Amino acid sequence: RRAAELDPDDEIAARRWIALLDRAGDRSQAFAVYDRFREHMAEEFGVRPSAETVALLDTVRTRRNPTSQLQVDSPDANLSSGVAPLATLSATQPANAQTHGQAASILPESPSVQPPRKARWLIASAGVLATTLLVAAAIRRTPNAEGGPGAKSTSVAAARTLVVLPMENETGNRNQDYIAAGLAEGIARRLTGMGGLTIRSGARSEWPAATQHDFKTIGNEFGTKVLLRTRMTQAGDSFEVRTSVVNAQNSGERMIAPLKFKVGGLHNLESELAAAVAGEIFRVPMPVTPRARERAVNPESYRLMLEAWHQMTPLQNFAEAKRLFERATELDPLNSRAWAGLSAVWSLKVSEESVPFDEGYDRGSAAAERALALDSLDGSAWTALGMMRALRYRNLAIGLESIRKAIAAEPGDPQIFVAQSSLYRTAWLWDQSRDAARVAHRLDPLNAYVRSREAYTELCAGNPDAALRLYDAELVMNPTDSLAVAGRIRALAMEGRYDDAIVAWRNLPSKPGDIVLASALREARGDSGYWKANRLVGRRQLDALKRKAGVGWISPLRLMQLQFQSGDTEGGYRALELLEREKDPALFRLRCMPALDVVRRSPRFEAIVKRIGPLPLH
Repeated sequence: RRAAELDPDDEIAARRWIALLDRAGDRSQAFAVYDRFREHMAEEFGVRPSAETVALLDTVRTRRNPTSQLQVDSPDANLSSGVAPLATLSATQPANAQTHGQAASILPESPSVQPPRKARWLIASAGVLATTLLVAAAIRRTPNAEGGPGAKSTSVAAARTLVVLPMENETGNRNQDYIAAGLAEGIARRLTGMGGLTIRSGARSEWPAATQHDFKTIGNEFGTKVLLRTRMTQAGDSFEVRTSVVNAQNSGERMIAPLKFKVGGLHNLESELAAAVAGEIFRVPMPVTPRARERAVNPESYRLMLEAWHQMTPLQNFAEAKRLFERATELDPLNSRAWAGLSAVWSLKVSEESVPFDEGYDRGSAAAERALALDSLDGSAWTALGMMRALRYRNLAIGLESIRKAIAAEPGDPQIFVAQSSLYRTAWLWDQSRDAARVAHRLDPLNAYVRSREAYTELCAGNPDAALRLYDAELVMNPTDSLAVAGRIRALAMEGRYDDAIVAWRNLPSKPGDIVLASALREARGDSGYWKANRLVGRRQLDALKRKAGVGWISPLRLMQLQFQSGDTEGGYRALELLEREKDPALFRLRCMPALDVVRRSPRFEAIVKRIGPLPLH
């Protein structure tokens, strides 16, 4: 896989990949690889694959039993050499466990033909990376959710999907949350592609507390029957991770032997846990991890990297994340995930215009390229590169090319699809943006930010009624979702329902001492009252931004937005027209900026938006 991706013109490598997938029993992926190679050859050279490649695919297609020619040695011979089955380390054995080393699989029964046990062992032992088709948009739900007579008709997608739940930090120290989140994400990354599994990671998601242990609801939302639950506790001067594989239908848990570790052993622990989880699922030894073995990372660099990702997602403390990522790369310049995180931080700064565009692009793209030189399958780095390149070159296709590489590398990462949705919004391709947002939602249906992206797209497209329905549905499930509450207020105002928007705004928790705004909202009525309160917020934020001007760079884009929101309409138009002359790439997002709602329907603003237009497709 890696060789074919590094040199997509190499037909011999493509044939080797197809043949390996066929031997592993994954014919659908073999066909997908052929289709991608055929399209690549047609686009780049205007030719078709050679007769040898076509003949190989015909052989794959016509073979009645895709694994009939697979010859492997018995795994028992390897076990007798001292490699014990990881299943024997389990704290509890399933009630229906068989003898002679053939314990039952945790995966639900499926009517589909599965590779024989020997074939699965070969796939795991050889570390074959079976890339997974994106199934999020086409997951079929179980006809009988209660596991009754119809339960055996469960789709293959549900049976072969594993959801990694957020790790539960039971140390009593919230300062250790970043270790728990980072470990869970690391396990998910290592499991991706192993044995044909589709991994859905909720490692960094802030799921509602009421849903955390509602395994059946989580399984239904993700379209899966298998969940991975992890808990971290304090054990003297060390930590201990307790892991279990959960049957989402009946909440039955199969425990894996707990592992103790110190902070300096985080990197090795991820590898051990991923191998143990895979061994528990397939009930055979898993001596290798799915990704190529990495060099030993400096322990402190690794710890800093985990903490930085936690600061960025979900805490959104980008300044602290940047500091930690930079420190991690200083301690170990070969820490690829730290470079990828740094590229993500700079990409966000470019997107928000919290730094000058050229500076952010240069630093962000350099960090992404450094990460990809160390690990060409890092989806976060490809995503950051795509977001920045699309704006730099004013070309959607260039950005999407990097996003496609990110999806190919890590198809289970919802943040990649969130970024893809954002790019499509910048190009005013609302249907495509909506589709990408929905895929992200399917991948992480309990993450508030991910869920809000479809509704945000509807607001950008000028469909507040559709956005309102989405926000209302979200608030039924999670009434405290601040993104949904704020989005609902904006949608009501865009519909002209100002009094309803004011009532919803009054119900928002106010900051201590914010007496002026609370008083304005109590007296507010109709559109004039709504915009008066909005101007009050804008003036306060504008004053704070101007105070920063004396100590450093401030974003001219943000200044322009707050001028409009604070009521300085002429000042806002002057700033906007200056940004237009300077061809600021952020202006492609004008239709999505909430601070500009006050002038959104004015002819002057609409003329400027039309003149700037969307991000060009090519």
